[in-house]
Amino acid sequence: MSFKRKIMRRKLKESRKEFKNIMDMFDILPDHCMSCDAPYDRNNKEQASTWSVVVREKQKKVNLYCPSCWSQAKQTLSEIEEYLDAKTNN
Repeated sequence: MSFKRKIMRRKLKESRKEFKNIMDMFDILPDHCMSCDAPYDRNNKEQASTWSVVVREKQKKVNLYCPSCWSQAKQTLSEIEEYLDAKTNN
């Protein structure tokens, strides 16, 4: 077996393992928003493309957020960043 082929087999094996880990995380995907408990339908294509998923691999946790909660969280973070920037500039 050539060295190149050996490397390719190793990469393929690692890719399969990583894919399996990702697919296992789908099993623990919640069926509601983590902030407001709005229901999430896994079969709804619109929800699948607009809702935000946060995966914490080390903790084996998947958080799901509806678009309104996600935008509110992003707004809050930007306000905190602006506050910290203003505080450091003064």
